[in-house]
Amino acid sequence: MCSAGRATTEPAAPSLDLGGIPAERLEREITQLAAHINAATCRWLLLVGEFDRRGVWAEWGCKSCADWLSYRCGLSLTTGREQVRVARLLAGLPLIRAAFERGELCYSQVRALSRVATRETEHDLLELARYLTAGQLEVVVRSYRGVLDYELGPDRTDRRYVRLERDDDGSLLIQARLPADEGAVVAAALEAGRDALRERPSSRASATADPRQADSEARSATSDADAGRAPLKRPISWTARRTMGQTPTNRPPPQLPCRTPTP
Repeated sequence: MCSAGRATTEPAAPSLDLGGIPAERLEREITQLAAHINAATCRWLLLVGEFDRRGVWAEWGCKSCADWLSYRCGLSLTTGREQVRVARLLAGLPLIRAAFERGELCYSQVRALSRVATRETEHDLLELARYLTAGQLEVVVRSYRGVLDYELGPDRTDRRYVRLERDDDGSLLIQARLPADEGAVVAAALEAGRDALRERPSSRASATADPRQADSEARSATSDADAGRAPLKRPISWTARRTMGQTPTNRPPPQLPCRTPTP
């Protein structure tokens, strides 16, 4: 159930004539509104973080703050979990939070930075984020995480995990972090399962083919064989050759053996 304000009967404001706005004004208003949206998103996440810290969502009978966001704000569970994660980390990243509050960073950039930033590294990462788009920043963050994992060494096992979750539509969500050798085994198993699932529909389709179509194909093959247009798969017996193509109405009567009278 999405939250909604009080219903109002006031007439809606007349729509703007966007076609008459100059290009310079369009560009200025788009960027200004984007900054306002970023600042409002930061404010919203800070409220969500405080709401999660107090545990008020439990009073509604929800299992987590993400469930409450899904119930009250209409978010999906996956989006709610990710936003709660970012909201929790914002409290420990004052420089990134301040830039977010000023509208200098968008949510996608902050989400990427929150995966690797610490109080010691957020200054350098923030300077990098000022010159990169959200997509470019995601690539940099993934590479940076790979370097961190390499420097921590292969014996670091506290970051290894496998999570299985169900989405709203019932589909299975898999998220994992494994060493390279174990990840290769899991990837091979997933590919084998994918190939098996791809082969299964074709076998079911052949087993559940339309019987009328199969009967039609059989009659067509028989007529082709009678006309000599297709080879027969097995030899025809002498009795079958005598009666092939003859109906019960035009088939000649059977010949009885003649017996010579005894003198």
